[in-house]
Amino acid sequence: MTKSQSHNQVIRRAVQLALLSSSAAALGITVVHAADQAGLEEIVVTGTRIVSPNVESISPVTSVTQEDIAVTGRTRVEDILNSLPQVFADQGSTISNGSDGTATVNLRGLGSNRTLVLVNGRRLGPGAPADQLGNLRSDINQIPAALIKRVDILTGGASSVYGADAVAGVVNFIIDTNFQGVKITGNLNFYSHSNGSSVADVVRAKGFALPGGSFNGGADRDFDVVMGSNFADGKGNATFYATYRKIDKVLQASYDYSACALAQNGATWKCGGSGTTNPAQIMQFNSDFSELLGDYIMDKTPGAVRDFAGTDVYNYGPTNYYQRPDTRYSAGTFMHYDFNDRVSAYSEFMYMNDRSLSQIAPSGAFGVGVTLSCSNPLLSADWVNTLCTNQELGPNDTTNLYVLRRNVEGGGRQQDLEHSAWRGVLGLRGSFADSWTYDAYLSQASVDASSVYLNDFSKIRLGRALDVVAGPGGPVCASVLDGTDPSCVPWNIWSLNGVQPGSPALKYLQIPLVDRGVVTERVLSGSISGDLTNAGVRLPTAKSGLLLNVGAEYRYQSSEDTPDISYQTGDGAGQGGALMPVNGHYSVRELFTELRLPLLEDMPGAHMLSFETGYRYSDYSLGFSTNTYKFGLDWQPASGYKL
Repeated sequence: MTKSQSHNQVIRRAVQLALLSSSAAALGITVVHAADQAGLEEIVVTGTRIVSPNVESISPVTSVTQEDIAVTGRTRVEDILNSLPQVFADQGSTISNGSDGTATVNLRGLGSNRTLVLVNGRRLGPGAPADQLGNLRSDINQIPAALIKRVDILTGGASSVYGADAVAGVVNFIIDTNFQGVKITGNLNFYSHSNGSSVADVVRAKGFALPGGSFNGGADRDFDVVMGSNFADGKGNATFYATYRKIDKVLQASYDYSACALAQNGATWKCGGSGTTNPAQIMQFNSDFSELLGDYIMDKTPGAVRDFAGTDVYNYGPTNYYQRPDTRYSAGTFMHYDFNDRVSAYSEFMYMNDRSLSQIAPSGAFGVGVTLSCSNPLLSADWVNTLCTNQELGPNDTTNLYVLRRNVEGGGRQQDLEHSAWRGVLGLRGSFADSWTYDAYLSQASVDASSVYLNDFSKIRLGRALDVVAGPGGPVCASVLDGTDPSCVPWNIWSLNGVQPGSPALKYLQIPLVDRGVVTERVLSGSISGDLTNAGVRLPTAKSGLLLNVGAEYRYQSSEDTPDISYQTGDGAGQGGALMPVNGHYSVRELFTELRLPLLEDMPGAHMLSFETGYRYSDYSLGFSTNTYKFGLDWQPASGYKL
């Protein structure tokens, strides 16, 4: 198969304005200097390893071409895929709460850990260290969008061909490895929204702040350089790419329909919120925390206390990122050289560094149990009367509280996420004995990942900062007097202006949480394919004979994730729980085969009935083995129709 590019396409400029699903405008400028392209290209068929110019995969495959991608105006690979019905939105640039900084694919809603990502039919590799369940997922941020020829999405029958992690399906990125010339592409995308939707009435009724006018922002700048050339003897090609991407943040506060956290109210909507508020919600309990005695909050009048009401909830939506700010650099090469008609060598090298920042609502005391002394020097007279006097408690008594106080002074919880990924492939392919072909390669992919979580509170320090007594110089932490924690600073949540941004109390309470990890995948794979028509292995009712592929694969995966002691002990107040280290590896040895036999063939390419089967045996180092297989019938009753 050949592809040519005319000299009259020396300079091409395209300016595109596209209304995306989230009201985004896109501006793209492309400058191309290209020479004629010639030479034999690699044929990549998704869903089968049987390679023949007249054979397509029997499995359901959807292809998105380079032209299809250009029409959308989208430049992020995740956005291109998420518009397809078989793809469920997963990790990406618009995920902030729970983000790991990657962009992943989730086919049929079965999970990104069950969706295999390939580049030219070979594994991309994991994009981040394994999670607590051991799941590994590929990061499609590594894919150079400027070199994509097409994207094949296979949603069935993939496990016997590619392995057990392809249960949901396969996404195969076919890269242009025969590019010639120079292509420079620049794109600018931004979001545009006119506030004034009906949802604004819901936000307004709650008393929450609303954005005014229109929003234009969240710019996505993308700059790509691609250079390629055939070798002087015409026996191969080398293609190089380098990309740069910078994305600006978008806050939920910028949109009227996300200016609050929406919740269903029967058939309508209402603004939800959090009971962890500012000022603090104080819940008072009896001696064993079994009975709620009262639920209070400070009034706007200094020192005054009143009962907590539903309208006092905290609006945690606006500070969340709708789109994370992100900066990415990537570079790589794709090369192949034909030594002769029988042997061709190929290589792939891809590198990426990506850094992103996620942000969600501020941390705080999310229901911290406190035994409060009625002689706490920070309490106003109304607090003493409400919590102690009304409960017949004196200065020497204590009372049990749950404190829910939002750290609005410290700002949103932010997670600084960075990934450095590289992938290398070396392989040989060719033919022998006229009707037989072979392909063998070694690949290795590795990712170094780091996460620094900022502006979270320490649970241990919270308890100490709320246990305040009178000291020689004023209010002081009890842990300072008894020597448990000399650095403790009281957190004064008992008055409206008791906490200031950047105060010593916040510097004491806010802690960073650090997590670092590395993941590696190594693959050694080889297979041979043959057409046994000339050998007479065919049915009398068919003109074509048996097509056969057999091969073997060895895969090794290791992952190490090392959270710091604050993560491991669950000391972060705004975390879902303790994050424990993950350190392990496994390997799998596999044998596989595919057979395709025409049963009925009246004429080439039409009126054909074929049978296809595949089998894969996998032996895992974890102490178990699996058998995976497929069966299929392919019927073409007439030219242009196939079942």
